[in-house]
This record gives sequence, structure tokens and C-alpha cells, in this order.
Amino acid sequence: MLRLETPLFYANATPVRDAIKQLVGATNPPPKTVILDIDANERLDITSVEMLAQPLATLRAAGIDLVIADAANP
Repeated sequence: MLRLETPLFYANATPVRDAIKQLVGATNPPPKTVILDIDANERLDITSVEMLAQPLATLRAAGIDLVIADAANP
């Protein structure tokens, strides 16, 4: 489970994506599911949504689910 302490937005989307890749790659055995807690966000900008789509495809190809938790629904 990964929990963001600050909102995800265009300026930090790439480092967050890279951190997800690094953490999953360093885990042995690989996780079956990655849970990303985005409670710090009220809304996601388009860059953040695109950033989440990239590891989603990679994780799915490796048989790993990506679950978004605590997403606000305004």
C-alpha cells in the first residue's frame, strides 16, 4: 500500500510514477496488488490521470492489480 501525503498533480506525477515502479520492482516476490491511497487529492488533473494509466498497463501485464483507494467523489 502506498499513501500519498500530498496531492498528486502535474508537478509531482512523474516522480510518483517512478516511485511506484521502483518499489514494485524491488519487492520479491512481486505483490499481487498495489493499493494507491490518494486521500490527499480532491481532484486529479489530466497529467495525474495519464501518469496513473502508465503503471496500470505495466502492472496488469505483470499480473499485478492497481487499486485506487480513498478517491474523493465530489
